[in-house]
Amino acid sequence: TGEKVTVTATNQQRVNSTSSSIAAFRLKGGSAADTSVTYTHSGAGLQDFQISSGTVTVEGGSGQNAFAKIEETGTNQQKICRDTFSGCNPVGSLQILGGSGTGTFAQITASGSQLVGVNSATIVKGGTGDGAHALLQAGTGAAQTIFGGGSLTVEGQGAAGAIAKAEVLSSGSQSIQAGSILVKAGSSAGSLARIAATGSQSISGSGLTLTAGGAGQTGEPFVAVPGASATIEGQSQNIDIFGAIVLNGGAGTSGNTADAILRNLSGAQDIYSSGTMTLNGGHTQSTTGILNLGTGSQTITANGGLLVRSDPNLPPAHADSSVLIQNQAATLQT
Repeated sequence: TGEKVTVTATNQQRVNSTSSSIAAFRLKGGSAADTSVTYTHSGAGLQDFQISSGTVTVEGGSGQNAFAKIEETGTNQQKICRDTFSGCNPVGSLQILGGSGTGTFAQITASGSQLVGVNSATIVKGGTGDGAHALLQAGTGAAQTIFGGGSLTVEGQGAAGAIAKAEVLSSGSQSIQAGSILVKAGSSAGSLARIAATGSQSISGSGLTLTAGGAGQTGEPFVAVPGASATIEGQSQNIDIFGAIVLNGGAGTSGNTADAILRNLSGAQDIYSSGTMTLNGGHTQSTTGILNLGTGSQTITANGGLLVRSDPNLPPAHADSSVLIQNQAATLQT
């Protein structure tokens, strides 16, 4: 086994780098078992990052349980950006990448609220090892804010017999202001991709694509990827996309579907696309849809047109695969 590394602070904790490279700040697990690395803060002061053009990378390793994590365990807001009197300046790019070994997860978590600013690209991607999950998460009842306009990719991965999820989660409200947004499940069972909030959810971007596991297959026999869904869900859901919205259902199994869903949990749901909105059904055991489970109204706007269709890649789709825009009874749908 190898050595664990922990960097800890109970006052100000700041990373300051003028490098524009992908390795401006890199936290990576090792190649031997248990060679994890942790960057942690609690107590007074803030945890923040002054890396205006470089990349902040948190990456699992290849050794068993060689995970990597950045965490704020106190009550202060975690800032993946540079705190200033006038606001928080974004970092260049952010990568949270699961590793290749078993248990080589990568995560950035906060016990309280979380402020993440990225100019270029944020990638939250599972690895190939079992349990090589990737996670960006705010604390219980706390707000998560992602800003800066950079693209956002949330992608599960995994390998044969290995589950590696990718998730951006808030146990309170969630606000995301990004460029193009991709939520894509992996190719192995259970390797889901998800953006979710238990509170209100507001998302804006220049494009939005959700792709479930097993989507896009063009020949028989098809390969089922059970439990590999791509979902965005929250309360009082408001999604504004200044471009196209595309939902691609997948191929699951009974009780372990492969869905592509925008789901509102309570209140009203408002989904807007300045371009086209396309819902491509999956092949089997899949739901592709925009679902309002709240008691408020559902408003769907697609300025460039709305296309709702069953599996276009391997027709005909099975009868257990559905494509729908659904609202609660007795509430307004427009």
